[in-house]
Amino acid sequence: MIEFSIANSIFFIGTLFLIKNVLENKDNLNGFSLNGSILTATGMVFMSVGFLRINDIITFLISIPTLLFWAVVTFYLIRRKNENSTNSK
Repeated sequence: MIEFSIANSIFFIGTLFLIKNVLENKDNLNGFSLNGSILTATGMVFMSVGFLRINDIITFLISIPTLLFWAVVTFYLIRRKNENSTNSK
């Protein structure tokens, strides 16, 4: 469906800006919400599975960078939270 491809292309472009911002300064991740990142990454997984189920391979491929970005951000935030809780003990 063309609507999914257009929307995912916009998400992809937005993700490129986020990646550029994070690569320039990793401290920018301090403003990211762990709960929001978990929900976004989970939503991206379900969307990607949906794209596969409707055989929209192009949209699925376009969604991979966005999915990977949010997965990496989520794992980074979880790791940082665990390190902070360990250091505060």
